[in-house]
Amino acid sequence: MLHTLLKRTLERNISNLNSNLSLNPPEREMIKTLAILALSLCLASVALAVKVGQQQTGPQVPKKHLVCYYDSASFVKEGLGKLVIDELEPALQFCDYLIYGYAGLERDSHKAVSLKQQLDLDLGKGLYRTVTRLKRKYPNVKVLLSVGGDKDIETDKDAKELPNKYLELLESSTGRTRFVNTVFSLLKTYGFDGLDVAWQFHKNKPKKVHSGHIPRKYDAMQMRAAPVSVG
Repeated sequence: MLHTLLKRTLERNISNLNSNLSLNPPEREMIKTLAILALSLCLASVALAVKVGQQQTGPQVPKKHLVCYYDSASFVKEGLGKLVIDELEPALQFCDYLIYGYAGLERDSHKAVSLKQQLDLDLGKGLYRTVTRLKRKYPNVKVLLSVGGDKDIETDKDAKELPNKYLELLESSTGRTRFVNTVFSLLKTYGFDGLDVAWQFHKNKPKKVHSGHIPRKYDAMQMRAAPVSVG
């Protein structure tokens, strides 16, 4: 289509040129031939440039993301298990996300709370702010706060007789609203970029199977959602 359009434009310009110049038929034909040759070379050059550009660009490959985790329990461990936040820096150049664990759920109020206030909040070590300040040096890293994990599973005898607090939260519209409001406040106050939902539940009892198959125990179920950004 482009070739036809350019050819028609060229022929019209040649016609105007012939009408303004006193040329005999052989001269007019020669000018027309040279013009068409120039047009063909121009189109060939454009086509080659497009083809080379496509080969260099190639198909678009989706970018892969590296998600890194930091469990604040490592901060208070002794020996080789101890890992303070400053020691994370060599790895952050490779991370797209850094997830800090863990916050938890208050049973009666359904509020999102720190599980280690003396460690996480400003009244203690202030690790929430320490970890989010890493974005100043690594602005491409998104820092998320994880809620749940294996640190918020109630294992004492009294708690085992109570309904699972995370399931209660899911069944209560008032509880869900309170959870959303309090977790949003935590994220905004301490500069997190989003939320990682890592809710875990107790192991189910072994199921009895009467078909001759071996009974199977189900491991603790973990529900992990995609990171939720703070707008």
